[in-house]
Amino acid sequence: MAEHEHGLADINSSRYSGELWSGSPIAQEPVMVLAELASELNTATDFEALQQILARRLRWLLDFARCTLVIRANSEDTEYLVLEVTSPSKAKKIPPQKIPVEQGWSGTVLRDSKPYFIEDLAQLPSIISPPKEDWGIAPKARSLMLLPLRIGERTIGSLNFSSYTVGAYSITWLNLASLLATQVGGQIGSILTKMQLESAYEFRKRVMESATDAIFTLDLQGNFTLVNQRTAEITGYTVAELMGLPFLKLFHFRDATQVQTLLKATISQGVTNHYDVEIVRKDNSEKIITFNLAPLFIEGKIAAIASTAQDITERKQAESALLRAKVAEAANLALERQVQERTLQLQQALDFEARLKCITDKVRDSLDESQIVQTSVQELALGLNIGCCNMAFYNLEQGTSTIYYEYAISIPASQGRIAQLADFPELYRQLLQNQYFQFCSIAPHPKRGQVAMLACPISDDQGIIGDLWLVNQKDHIFNELEIRLVQQVANQCAIAIRQARLYQAATARVTELEKLNQLKDDFLSTVSHELRTPISNINMAIQMLKIAPTAQARERYLDILQNECKREIELINDLLDLQRLESSSYAISTEVVNLQDWLPSIIEPFRVRTQERQQKLRVELPPCLPQLVLNAATLGRILSELLNNACKYTSETGEIALSVSYAICSQQSQKLASMSIDKIGAVSAEQFGTVAPASLGESFSEANLRFRLHSN
Repeated sequence: MAEHEHGLADINSSRYSGELWSGSPIAQEPVMVLAELASELNTATDFEALQQILARRLRWLLDFARCTLVIRANSEDTEYLVLEVTSPSKAKKIPPQKIPVEQGWSGTVLRDSKPYFIEDLAQLPSIISPPKEDWGIAPKARSLMLLPLRIGERTIGSLNFSSYTVGAYSITWLNLASLLATQVGGQIGSILTKMQLESAYEFRKRVMESATDAIFTLDLQGNFTLVNQRTAEITGYTVAELMGLPFLKLFHFRDATQVQTLLKATISQGVTNHYDVEIVRKDNSEKIITFNLAPLFIEGKIAAIASTAQDITERKQAESALLRAKVAEAANLALERQVQERTLQLQQALDFEARLKCITDKVRDSLDESQIVQTSVQELALGLNIGCCNMAFYNLEQGTSTIYYEYAISIPASQGRIAQLADFPELYRQLLQNQYFQFCSIAPHPKRGQVAMLACPISDDQGIIGDLWLVNQKDHIFNELEIRLVQQVANQCAIAIRQARLYQAATARVTELEKLNQLKDDFLSTVSHELRTPISNINMAIQMLKIAPTAQARERYLDILQNECKREIELINDLLDLQRLESSSYAISTEVVNLQDWLPSIIEPFRVRTQERQQKLRVELPPCLPQLVLNAATLGRILSELLNNACKYTSETGEIALSVSYAICSQQSQKLASMSIDKIGAVSAEQFGTVAPASLGESFSEANLRFRLHSN
C-alpha cells in the first residue's frame, strides 16, 4: 500500500491500480443497478433531486455507514455545500449546509484531485491528527473512501463513503464507487450550468424590466429578437409587434442609410457605435433618441447586436431653446467684446506710437552704438511688458550671431551667447531673408522652460545687421500691433546703428591717420638714427686711422671702415627693399650659409662698441654646426638690430651673450637649430625687440634643418 503524505492510501498506487483496472469481473446485478442509476441521474435538475435519487439507489449497490456529497460550485468559493445522500436509520441525518473548505478529509481530495481511502482510521500515524469533526464521514467510522468529483479537468468536491468495518472495500466496491463518482460529477456539472443559466436569465429579465432605458437585441439581419417594455413605450409598438420587426423601419429614409451603415460596421468590425437620431413611432409622431449598437459574441463570433436607447426629445428641445438664447446672448457679448477690443487696440496703438517716438528720439540723437542698443531693448521690454528682450549682431564671414545686449524682467537672460547660424538653419534662413516670425518652443529650455518668441531682423539697404528677439511666457501670442512696433524699432535701430558705425569708422580712421603720422615721424627718426650710426663708426675709424701706430692697427680700422660702409649700403638697400615690399614686388632669395664663417663679420663691429662702453660680449658658437639655407641679408639685419638694441639697453659693465645651438626633435625626426641673444639684466621685450622665424622665410638645408630665433 502506498502511503500519502497525510497518511491516506492512494488508489492509483501500484497495488490498487492493478486490482482496480485489470478488468476484474463485476457482478451483473450491480452493473444493471448502476446503469439504471446513471439513467435516472440524468433526470436530476437540482441538488435536491440528485440527493433523493442517490439515497434511493445507493443502498442497492453498496454497504456503508454514511455517504455524503461535498460540493464547491466555484473555484473561488471558500466553503463546501455538504449533502448527505443516506445514512443508517439510527444515525442523525445532516441537513444541507456549508462548511469551510479546509475542514475534513475532503480538503485533501480537493487539493490533490485524487481518490484516497483509509483502511483503518485507528492505525493513522501519530504525526497525523484526524479532524475533530468531519461532516463528510460517519461518527466512529473505521474505514473511509473519498472519490474526487470532476467537471472536465476541475475538481469540484468529493463523494465520501464511511464504514464501521475495517478494510471493508472490495475490488467490486472500488470499481462501482469510481464509476458512480464519474456519473455524479458529470450530472453536478449539468446542474451547475443550468443554475447559472437560470440565474443569468432571471437577472437579465429583472434588469431589462426595471431599466428606465430601452434595451433590445437585433439579429444579424437587423430585426428585433428581444425587447423590454421601455422599448415598446418609446416606439409606440407593443412588445409582440416589435418582435421580428426590422430596426430600420423606425427611421426616416434620410436617416435609415446612416443607421444601416452603423449596423454593418458593428457586425463587420466588432465595434460599438453611438448615434442620435429621430425615429417615427407607430402613430407617425416623432421622437429623438440616442442609442448605441454593440456586438454580442458567442464562442468568439458575433451572433447578435445589443443596444440601449434613451428618449432625449425633451432634452433636445430644451437644448435647442437654450442654444437659441445662448446664440442671442453670444451675439450681444461678441458685439460688446468687439467694441472693447477695438477700444483697447486704439489705446494700445496710441501707446505704441508714443513708445516708438520716445525710442526714435533717443536713438536718433545718439552716436553711441551701445547706448542705442540698450535704449531700444529696454524700452521694448518695458513697453510690451515681456519677460526678456535682446539684440544680437551677425558676423556673416564667421557665420555667428552674438547677443550684444539683453534686458530680462521675468525670464533668465543669456547675455553674450554666441550661436552658429548653420546650427539653426530653419531660423536664420528666414531672418537673413529679412522675414520676421514667432513660435513657441517645443523642447523646454534648461533655464527658461517653454517660451513664446518673436524674432525680427535688423537691416537696411546695405544688408542685414542682426536681429531682435522678444521672449515671453509660452501662452503669449504677439499681436499685429506688437509685431509692427518691433519692426519699426528694428528699422530705427538699423539706421541709428549704421550712423554710429560710420561715425566710429570715421573716428577710427582719423585715429589711424594720426597713428600713421606718428609712425612716419618715428620711422624717420629711427632711419636717421640708423643711418647716423654707421657714419659715426666711419668717422671714428677714420680718426683711429690717423693715429694708428702700426700697420696691423691700420688694417683693422680699414676693415671696420669697410664694414660700416657696407652696413650703410645695406641700410639704404633695406629702405629700397621696404619700398619693394609695399609694392608686392620683392622676392626673397636664399643661399647656403656657414655660421662659423659668417657670424664673426656680423659680430665684429659690436665688439668695438661694447669695448667702448665697457660691456662684455660673449659668443657661444659650437664647432660642428650644419649649413643653413636662408636669406643672409635678412638674418644679418635681424642680428644687427638685436645686437644694437642689446648694446643700447645694456648698462655699462653689463654682459651680452649670443649663443647658437641645434638639437634633434624625436617627435618630428628633424634637426632644429636655434639662436639666442641674452642680455644679462632686466629689459622689456618691447625695448629689446622680438623677431619671428617667419622673417627668415622658413629656410631649409639638405638635412631638413629648421631655423629658430629666440630673443630674451
